[in-house]
Amino acid sequence: MFVFTEKSLCFPQDKLLRTLVLSTNIHYHFESANALKGIIELEFGYRKSFPVQVADLCRDLVKNNGIAPRSGLWIGAGSGRGPLIMSKSFNQVRAQIFFK
Repeated sequence: MFVFTEKSLCFPQDKLLRTLVLSTNIHYHFESANALKGIIELEFGYRKSFPVQVADLCRDLVKNNGIAPRSGLWIGAGSGRGPLIMSKSFNQVRAQIFFK
């Protein structure tokens, strides 16, 4: 029968030299405030997202063709952002999500 016991390592705290070493994981090098700002601006900043574009298109079609904005249908609603944006222009919006 074997019995193993652990001995804790005890380093003298006054003798330790702490040094910051960059990670070898390349993905961590992109985690700075400027990099995050660039990613957010790329995703949400200077262009309209897909749900915003579709909701704007539906709103413009209704307005330009003289159709009453009574109801709208959003198929493949995902997170629901698109139907939420579309609900600002329509009285009622139905959203459908598909699961397999």
